Amino acid sequence: MSFNQLSYDYAYLTVTGTGVANSWLSPATCAQLEQAIAEHPILQQHKGFQHLFETRTAGAAVHGDSGPHASQDYLMFNFGRHIHSEDDALHIWLQLLQQHLQAELRAPEFNIILHIVIHGWNFQDADFYLAGPCLQALRGLGAGVQVSGHCFDDGHDFPYSDDRLLETAYASQLSQIHSHVCALRIEVDGVEAVSHADERVAKLPLPVHDVSIFQNTLYVEIGRRQTDTDVTAVWRLLWQDLYRHREALQTWQQATQASYQVWLTGFVPRHYRLDFSAAELDLLASLQCELDGDVYFDTEY
Repeated sequence: MSFNQLSYDYAYLTVTGTGVANSWLSPATCAQLEQAIAEHPILQQHKGFQHLFETRTAGAAVHGDSGPHASQDYLMFNFGRHIHSEDDALHIWLQLLQQHLQAELRAPEFNIILHIVIHGWNFQDADFYLAGPCLQALRGLGAGVQVSGHCFDDGHDFPYSDDRLLETAYASQLSQIHSHVCALRIEVDGVEAVSHADERVAKLPLPVHDVSIFQNTLYVEIGRRQTDTDVTAVWRLLWQDLYRHREALQTWQQATQASYQVWLTGFVPRHYRLDFSAAELDLLASLQCELDGDVYFDTEY
């Protein structure tokens, strides 16, 4: 992953549901959460961390990708900037939210979404990444994820500012059709010989695309999907494969101590949005799998 110093990203989590927003959580729960965040050394040392808690009431004007509309009541927990730094701040924050909010947000009508917003300065800045602990915490909350990527500072800062149209030069459509690839990448440590690797790989339930060994680590790419449509379509194809073979993949992982990562790559529009449902993230978490969006803005200088 590559982020240059002129780009930035931030995250916040929203909770929508029925009733008045400030009635969803008790004051005691909020106080305990705030105290736990204030006392955690990694969060307090994280540059750009700025935890905020806001309540928005129904009917207030909200500007999103589809233009202004009347909002529902919702709660917003803001993380702040620099979510892709090397430390563990994002997943620690999510774990604290899970620990303190999970019991009070069990109602099925709640819609909980982690929003990741990326403002890129060049074509390499579109990347996003969710580590295993983040996915486990999101699973505990029953939350989905929405990734919004914007190349250049175009003013799309929902919910903090009004929606602004992209300038013509920064059109949101791809200039040409690009192929998108999504695959399950696997690493297994302690594999010394190709013959041993072949024995293990033969038991994988999905088509194997590539196998290699480097410094006693086995690298496998399986279930490779590739389309010329869009990123969402290729992700859904692989997700269906993973869902069908989830039990076999869990068994193979337990037998080999493998680590799983879903790898998604390709060129995306200068203004893109990807949605990952709670059910999709639940599957990744159950497989102890990471999500790596190694994507690039369709722009050149």
